[in-house]
Amino acid sequence: MTAAQDIENFDAVQFDPADPVQTPRGVNVADETLAAAQTLTDAGIALDAPLGEIQYAERNGQKIPIPDGEGWGGCSV
Repeated sequence: MTAAQDIENFDAVQFDPADPVQTPRGVNVADETLAAAQTLTDAGIALDAPLGEIQYAERNGQKIPIPDGEGWGGCSV
């Protein structure tokens, strides 16, 4: 996500100050020029996959979703 934040038009829904918790969100899969979409596809990650299915910690055989964020914010896996 660190690299993605510098990609113009990456988010399907851009940041909205009226909804700061739910935005930005999603990958703009409609824009075929985005290298990010191809990077995810090449990695075997579905473009509509929920973050919790991709980014998680496994404890006692259970996947625990890890929220997105910077490592300095305590969100590193």
